[in-house]
Amino acid sequence: MILAIEPIDFAVRESRLRRFALDEGAAIMPDFKVLAFLVRNCPQAGTIVRWHARVDLIYGKFGFAGGEISMYPFGFVYAKMIDIGYNPDQMTDITSWFTGGDTGPERFTVHVTGVGGIPDGTGFVRRRPQVDWVTN
Repeated sequence: MILAIEPIDFAVRESRLRRFALDEGAAIMPDFKVLAFLVRNCPQAGTIVRWHARVDLIYGKFGFAGGEISMYPFGFVYAKMIDIGYNPDQMTDITSWFTGGDTGPERFTVHVTGVGGIPDGTGFVRRRPQVDWVTN
């Protein structure tokens, strides 16, 4: 899913992820974390945002470098950095699934979005999913 929404330069940069997708026997440890959660079944739930970076200069807890793919019923955040404002401790780290190793405890919590936009964390009320399409 990650490779499907990202531009080709992301796939070139993340060649190990491409290998993992193409070879069912491949085991890798990506350069980023993959966090999973359940997504609410409501009109405003879901986010599809390509890899991007943001610095939170106002609140100091919404810095982020990564992307999100979420829509009812599942969501994934892939990130090198995710600040505490997004409650990453309430998501399940599934990065080890790429290695074929121990999956650890599976406790999936329910959210509308994993990271969304800074307005989501500042009281903004969504009315629909957030889908950002960036053309190259």
